[in-house]
Amino acid sequence: MNNEVELLPLVDSTSRGRSNTMYSSHSTNTNDSTQASSIYEPISYNDNKFQQPQQTSPHRKHRHHHHHHYKNSTFKKYKKSEEISLFRSSPMKLIQIYIPTEIIHYTLQKFGETSILHIIDLNKDLNAVNRPYIYEMRRYNLINDILSYFRRKINEEHISINYLKPQHLKYLSSYTQHDIDELEQKLKVLRDRVQHLCKTKEELERQEISLTEERWVYEKFDSLLCNIQVDMNVNDNNHEEDENTGLLAMEEGRAKEIKDRFKISNISGVISKRLADVFERILWRTFYGNVIVNIVDIDELFYNFTTKEYEKKCVFSVFTHGVEMCKKIRKLADSLDLPLYEVDSNDELRRQRLENLKNRISDINAVLLASQKALFNQLTEIADSLEEWYAVIMKERNIYQVLSRCKKSQYLKGGIILRAWITSYDMDTLQEIVDDIRTNIDKNTLPIVNELSIEGEEPPTRQETNKFTEGFQNLIDAYGIAKYQEVNPGIFAVTTFPFLFAIMFGDSGHGVLMALFGLTMILLERRLSQGRLNDIVDILFTGRYIILMMGLFSIFTGIIYNDCFSKSFVFSFKKSAYKFVQKPGITENFVDIKGYKEQGKAFLFGMDPGWIDASNSIIFMNSFKMKMSIIIGIVQMSFGVCLNVVNDIYFNKKINIFCEFIPEIIMLNSLFGYLCLLIIKKWLTDWTGASAPSLLNILINMVLNPGHVAEEEHMYFGQSFVQFILLILFIVCIFWLLLAKPYVIFAERNPHHKWSKWRYLPFFTESKWFGDEGIHGETERLMGSQYNESYDPLLGNEDGNEEDDEEDYRNEQNQEGREDHDSNPSEINNNSAESSMSAIIVEEFLPKRQKEERPFVDLVVDQIIHTIEFTLNCISNTASYLRLWALSLAHSQLSAILFDKIFVMGYMDGIPKKFLPITIFLAFAIWFFLTVVIMCAMEGMSAFLHTLRLHWVEFNGKFYKGTGYQFTPFSFEKTYKEEKDAEYLKNN
Repeated sequence: MNNEVELLPLVDSTSRGRSNTMYSSHSTNTNDSTQASSIYEPISYNDNKFQQPQQTSPHRKHRHHHHHHYKNSTFKKYKKSEEISLFRSSPMKLIQIYIPTEIIHYTLQKFGETSILHIIDLNKDLNAVNRPYIYEMRRYNLINDILSYFRRKINEEHISINYLKPQHLKYLSSYTQHDIDELEQKLKVLRDRVQHLCKTKEELERQEISLTEERWVYEKFDSLLCNIQVDMNVNDNNHEEDENTGLLAMEEGRAKEIKDRFKISNISGVISKRLADVFERILWRTFYGNVIVNIVDIDELFYNFTTKEYEKKCVFSVFTHGVEMCKKIRKLADSLDLPLYEVDSNDELRRQRLENLKNRISDINAVLLASQKALFNQLTEIADSLEEWYAVIMKERNIYQVLSRCKKSQYLKGGIILRAWITSYDMDTLQEIVDDIRTNIDKNTLPIVNELSIEGEEPPTRQETNKFTEGFQNLIDAYGIAKYQEVNPGIFAVTTFPFLFAIMFGDSGHGVLMALFGLTMILLERRLSQGRLNDIVDILFTGRYIILMMGLFSIFTGIIYNDCFSKSFVFSFKKSAYKFVQKPGITENFVDIKGYKEQGKAFLFGMDPGWIDASNSIIFMNSFKMKMSIIIGIVQMSFGVCLNVVNDIYFNKKINIFCEFIPEIIMLNSLFGYLCLLIIKKWLTDWTGASAPSLLNILINMVLNPGHVAEEEHMYFGQSFVQFILLILFIVCIFWLLLAKPYVIFAERNPHHKWSKWRYLPFFTESKWFGDEGIHGETERLMGSQYNESYDPLLGNEDGNEEDDEEDYRNEQNQEGREDHDSNPSEINNNSAESSMSAIIVEEFLPKRQKEERPFVDLVVDQIIHTIEFTLNCISNTASYLRLWALSLAHSQLSAILFDKIFVMGYMDGIPKKFLPITIFLAFAIWFFLTVVIMCAMEGMSAFLHTLRLHWVEFNGKFYKGTGYQFTPFSFEKTYKEEKDAEYLKNN
């Protein structure tokens, strides 16, 4: 009878609860497994039934770090709807899986299809050469190179490939090791065949091009001779006259008169059109004009095997004299890789050679056509199965990449240890995978999953998104990935991002155009998502919901501004809250119209239309938008500071609430929050008949002249006292922020120092903010370590009685085994062996947690930097929000210029009535084009970038760390899609 071993999980000492083991039955085999073994080993089926794990006693209250807390039950059922939150990242669990050799391939294939695991590299200290399964990875990389070679050749022949959808990869049939070996041999045979066909085709094409070039040389040679009117049959023995005279005669058309007196040589060939002028210039400069060069274009394109492009070529003929000059010309032609051809001087021989060339070209074309057809048929046959082969090899390659990150078990032969992160709600999927293995493979050979404590580990971040929130989350992730369980700014960006954009882009007409563009991409979402998009269109498509939201919010702010294409919605001033009176102007031709506010009357919604075309409109709108920008900025930054409290409470850092949050929120609002209140006070006060105070002067004098308020700056009773108190609070909070946290840290590390006694007063130790478990417990641990030499801060063994606790634990386990297995005495004898094997497997690659403590000086320097940065940011970030006012002003003024200077010109008084339709249409077309290009595209991009900066720096900088790393699942679908996108970008 085989011995059954119960494999149980280990719990970290800091965890009071018990970990879970999902599957806990496997036949023991303690042989060393240092030798490599195949993951395709045959599966052994046996008749042993799956033995349910034993339940340990729930009454055990305490166990040290090296002891095991066991709980052999299935994992708790999680509902995904209950776990998913947009406010924080998905909760993670750290699991360690032992996978027996028989089911390695099948298990990893299921993991890759379900995309639930973020694999941790256990061999990160090894270089690529020393990693396990390196030879298998090289093998599959070579197979992948063969498939890439097939793909290049298929694309060159313009053969269509039946691409697979990434979501259909799971439906492909599984390949065994024997199938992979056969596929590899088949691909190598096909590669050799395709290479032979390609080589044959290329050789035939080169021959065909060479013969075609020679044919063109012979066809163009007669026309060259006609141009120079010379006969090449001359006498070799008479050289009394200068040979240059013969060349001049050839140029002047008088060569026939002296044809018997000189011998002229000819060199002919083919040259590229782009090199023809260079070649001719070199010949003239080299031989000082003692040559005649004639070049004629060829009415045909030739394929260049070097550049992989078609190019135009020319036939050239060089006439010269002397053997040495001919050698130099040939040497120059060889340096330029120019093909030269010997042309017979006899007309009859040239005609025979030309006919022979045409016959050879015809024969080669027939063979070439057959070769091309054979290659096309072969590649077409390969294209039908190429994507399936690629998907299979991609899966195998990724499986071995995962195996290279795992470690082989030292105590169980052939098994591997895999450690990964998994979301809590995906644990049910992991259970389903094991159930599938139990049903379809072997109920006695199952993976063993142990849940480890995440204490001291940094889990990855997985933000759950949908089509609507994906674009906003991408904007936040571009700044930095959130830390695990940190507050996610993406949920707030859904509203704040389009709102701040709309403040700068506030025009209802432009907002309608932008919203229609975003809505169009949403309606065409299915069609656009199935096709290949270029970079710009893909970016716009990804942010389609952002564009729609920005357009809708711009419509709203445009209604608030009462602005549509720079004009008011209300064309009649009858609904205005102002009463307009005409008064005589400076001259008789001018009339002044002044508006007076009627008491108790206000415009229905948004800006009063009386301000749109007023002469002092810019002054009023500047003041309004500037003050509005400051209020919005202070509100958003204060909200960002308050989010620190949420993070501090969640991460049990409540001391930061007193040491950082309270001084920061007081500093920010003691000056600038007070400024916002003054703005609201000034808005609500009727300053008719009085001079309104300057808020800028009030703020400056509040700092430079504390406790004193000038008469023209007085706004309420007790103003000087309130401003003095606020200034004192601002200064006190600077030192509060600078010194409080370093003092607390110093007191925690030196509890018996004379400067630390204030830290341990009852007010601090009993307070929930100062005496919380996270801080005060650390102090007690440090104090205990000074009086107990056997105290280990990692194990927590204050009394040092490890052996007694270990013995008590064994007795408890043996007692439970006797109670639960009275009917099976043989299992009682194996109880201690099971526990020891459990410890071996779980502890084999357990992370070594080491307490790292930063030097106190570094913490002080960090706090100094943080204090200086926050103090300066209170001023600079507030001023940065004035960009809301600046861009809004620029947008409205530019829109008004386009409307008044372009569109209005279409119906000016000087234009005849019969041309008005044409001029109005042209003016509208130009105005609409510039509106779309300049106002919507360029101004929209400018407002978008400024909004992005406000979120990244001013808002996120108040609470967002962004130091996490992305959850990257082991996924066949994701890998396949990424590789296809990379291939598309490479080919385009």
